[in-house]
Amino acid sequence: MLKHGSILLAVFERCQWCGSSERMPRIHLCRACNRVRKNLFKTQEWVRQDGPMANRNRRLILERELAIAERMKWLCISDGKTLHGILHGEASSLHLENWFNQVANRIARNSRLHYNTATPLGWTFTPSQRRVLSYMLWQIFHVSWQYNRRARAKALVTREKLRKRG
Repeated sequence: MLKHGSILLAVFERCQWCGSSERMPRIHLCRACNRVRKNLFKTQEWVRQDGPMANRNRRLILERELAIAERMKWLCISDGKTLHGILHGEASSLHLENWFNQVANRIARNSRLHYNTATPLGWTFTPSQRRVLSYMLWQIFHVSWQYNRRARAKALVTREKLRKRG
């Protein structure tokens, strides 16, 4: 018998990193995560081969590309942790408010459209309904996250470099 909340896990085999339910090859990663894995492997090979003999500029580029590839893997895994929290944890009304704020930010360019609506959302929806809504919104944003993963990783690496300097 299935536990409450694991019904969504029983229907689909999911990617080990991001939790996507798309068709997966033998390695149990979706296509997007498999591309990230291959990119990380190739970048590590480039650093191993070119790193010791590269000049300073080339070494900085290689280190940056390696940091971006590692951050992309980290983003894949964090997407999966988000899904795991939705499916196995309590989908709180605060999380649902956050999802609705993200939708409002994308559509109306107003991230505070659903500000302070957590309590009415908690009264309106049952925990299982909040879980289903959170899962549906996660699926929508997950597609966007897959396409923008490299840009997000670049931004995170740049932000980390700037924080180290300052």
